[in-house]
Amino acid sequence: MAIASLDGLTYGFINQKGEFVIQPKFKLNFSPLSLYPLKVLKLNDSTKELRSLISEYSFADNRALYYDIEKNRFGYINTKGDVVIQPTYLVATRFKQNHSVAVISLDTTNWENTRMGIIDINGTMVVPDKYYRLSRLSDNYASGTFVTKKDSSYQFSSVILSSQGRVISSILPGMIVLTGEFSKGYSSGIETLSQSLNRKGYFVYDSTGKTLNDSNGNPLFWEDIVIDNGRFIWYKQSDYYHWFVLDNDKRGRVVDSKVYTAIAAGFNKDGIAAVKFRDQYGFIDTLGNFVLEPKYAYAGNFNHGLAEAGLRNGSLLIRGYINKKGEFVWSREVRDR
Repeated sequence: MAIASLDGLTYGFINQKGEFVIQPKFKLNFSPLSLYPLKVLKLNDSTKELRSLISEYSFADNRALYYDIEKNRFGYINTKGDVVIQPTYLVATRFKQNHSVAVISLDTTNWENTRMGIIDINGTMVVPDKYYRLSRLSDNYASGTFVTKKDSSYQFSSVILSSQGRVISSILPGMIVLTGEFSKGYSSGIETLSQSLNRKGYFVYDSTGKTLNDSNGNPLFWEDIVIDNGRFIWYKQSDYYHWFVLDNDKRGRVVDSKVYTAIAAGFNKDGIAAVKFRDQYGFIDTLGNFVLEPKYAYAGNFNHGLAEAGLRNGSLLIRGYINKKGEFVWSREVRDR
């Protein structure tokens, strides 16, 4: 099922035929917090700005995130639209491997008071809510960041965790690291100690905490990193995205020589990725061949056979969901700004 909104205010879920199976009744949340799963499409219909939700609100493990506007909290529904985990979380993520990250408290004035943990599909906290940042559990690993305050400064420590919350190893000791989720034994992080003057950026590490290094044994840093299936590494350099295949000997093998101005989320489980080539979005396979030529104003990755996409037609923008043939199965027209 995919998310669809008719009025930009509430959303429901459609099937692959474009039919609503859960009617639009859930309120959209427009929080600016980066952890919230929301993006803004710069579109308008008369004077109304339309917003579109990304995959974090989609179903996984028969659960989908929803926002309770009265309680100002997040909870989860099942595939019938019934609430199965009560809205008690300030921030939460989509489930993956029957687990999700849930934020219990947020404090922008004292980072020590920000607490998040990992819950299972019943809402039981399985990794204690004592972390400043946490990745979702993936491949039985998660990564988390502690924060402590000494005098007027904060100290950070990032670690790799087992599915039971046990600390396995540390990540780049002595550096401030915010981490992503694992993909078949690999994850990415950003070293943020020197963001302003001497920023190093994103890097790749494995489940033992070892980093992907250059020929001199130093960690490789890039402007952005996306890891797919533990093999495909997308990296951003000089404002363009490139990708390579990581072989068993941890050497990068370049398959596709093209560069991209943007990517949706790397390759999905079927080996298809939405990419922006020059000025338009298309879809490529793991050999770098286009399976759908670049013609879309925007596009997201395929999920359960559907991909969010927009196609310009003069002053109008057709926005909705396409199938793997590139055909719209659900759409509406808006005037492009």
